[in-house]
Amino acid sequence: MKISHGQIDGLLKAYAQQVQRAKAGPAGGAPEAQTLGVDKLTLSDRMREIQMVRDVLARTPDIRAERVQEIARAIADGTYSVRSEDVAEKMLGRVLADRMGE
Repeated sequence: MKISHGQIDGLLKAYAQQVQRAKAGPAGGAPEAQTLGVDKLTLSDRMREIQMVRDVLARTPDIRAERVQEIARAIADGTYSVRSEDVAEKMLGRVLADRMGE
């Protein structure tokens, strides 16, 4: 499963909004210590997961050189073929993933 940059940014924005609401407390008053403590613990675990995903994405190259060479050889040999259904499926999947991230 691929996670788009838009999806990660959406998660981070939602987290920031929840933190701001927790800090403000009910109706903009003082924060409630019990709720803030529970939320902070849960959100901290979630943020560590998100940060781990961001780190993995940062280390992952945008282009897989080995795969590019493999496909280039197949094209040169005349043995490369892709089903149009596979292309359409990947395109639609990417569009849906990007829209979910908005």
